[in-house]
Amino acid sequence: MKDDRLLQLGQKIRYERLKRGLSQDDLEEKSGVSRRTISEIERGNADIRYTNLYQIAEAFGMPISDLLAFKLWLLTFFTIFWFAENSRNSNTLYI
Repeated sequence: MKDDRLLQLGQKIRYERLKRGLSQDDLEEKSGVSRRTISEIERGNADIRYTNLYQIAEAFGMPISDLLAFKLWLLTFFTIFWFAENSRNSNTLYI
């Protein structure tokens, strides 16, 4: 059974990576964390080391505390997702 906190952290890292238009290979190059490790982290399958977390946050240009701010991020993500899904029929994206 996966730890929900690891799943949330992985989802947050994936979101930040995609928001910046980065592939896992791009993030590997910027952070020094292997693509395989990034993949495992994003799927919630790896207990992330502090050094990897620091390197990823640094590659994103953000403090570690922003990566660990799950609840506000999840609320924002699901709000944007809901509006995107519901505006699909009207050709208008509400944000």
